[in-house]
Amino acid sequence: GGALFMLLPNYVAMGANGHGSQACAVAYMPLALLFARNLQNGRNRPRMAALLALALGLQMLRGHVQISYYTFLIVGLLFLFESVHLIRTGEKETLLKNGLFTAGAVVAALGIAAVLILPVREYAAYSIRGGGGGGLDYGYATGWSLHPKEMLTFLFPWSYGFGKASYWGEMPFTDYPNYLGMTTVIFSVAALFLVKKRVKWFFAGTAVIATLLSFGRFWPVLYDLMFRYFPFFDKFRVPVMILIVQQLALVSLMGMGLEALLERYESGELPRVLRSTSLRWALVGVAALLVITLVAGGTFERNLLQQALSTQKVQSEWAEFGARMAASDLPVRFLLLFLTILLLFIGSSGKIAAGMLALAIGVVALIE
Repeated sequence: GGALFMLLPNYVAMGANGHGSQACAVAYMPLALLFARNLQNGRNRPRMAALLALALGLQMLRGHVQISYYTFLIVGLLFLFESVHLIRTGEKETLLKNGLFTAGAVVAALGIAAVLILPVREYAAYSIRGGGGGGLDYGYATGWSLHPKEMLTFLFPWSYGFGKASYWGEMPFTDYPNYLGMTTVIFSVAALFLVKKRVKWFFAGTAVIATLLSFGRFWPVLYDLMFRYFPFFDKFRVPVMILIVQQLALVSLMGMGLEALLERYESGELPRVLRSTSLRWALVGVAALLVITLVAGGTFERNLLQQALSTQKVQSEWAEFGARMAASDLPVRFLLLFLTILLLFIGSSGKIAAGMLALAIGVVALIE
């Protein structure tokens, strides 16, 4: 899961395009989530609160306030998620302890980063993000909103051109697709059915909320609410940036799903959908899709070229390049999906060790 998160096009592009502070800030997000979860679970609260304060404080000192803001949102959402459970079970004392230690961690984190955030807050009044006492202009803030149709790039990275001169999506421009990979998505979904722990709903809910917020002006129901009423949220632009939260949540779910699968595999309690009969039909279906994409590649390419040129956003040679790459990439995605299902099919026979199965699936995911 950690390796997959590091190899996401979104994360790689941060460093490749000069957003080093953003890349460094993102590196603290899994740590903050780990410490916050341990704190909510009552595992040595003083120590976990101190570690959470360090993670949040050092993250803010990396100088990317928007990523830090998203991390605080994750911590707050986790606290709310656990608080609802504690209220339902009548554990008010535990809720109070969690609340006090979480608040203490936040205050300490702000203290650690005060040397940076206080001058920045004072300067904000003279910047485009705070001049006149307000935030950014709504149109400017939502310029980089992800159109829902571009969710296709989660599975097929070349769907709207990969980025830069080849991109023909709804954003003004971009340097990368928000690609997740077939394996990540499959095991994220599997986690919802195989994992028994409540925390799976936190990750699933976080992924859904982050995805909806990334739509920005294309789905203003949630985004406009936060833009108008959440403190400092109107200071930030590029709604699509919050997809790093979605990706962290789904990679975490993927790890949980794979772990749950291995537990079922070792105990011989695989669900019906992951038994050889069902997987055999899945292999046939994916093989058919693979053949179709190979045979009809030229048709796909022509349709995508026409779509790209109709947007009048890309030059003809870049449109041709993007369409050609998209058409040739489709069978690659289905081939990798076929390999993942084939590994599950082989594993369903019970003839290979769980560790080898996990390693093989992990290799396919990393190749993706």
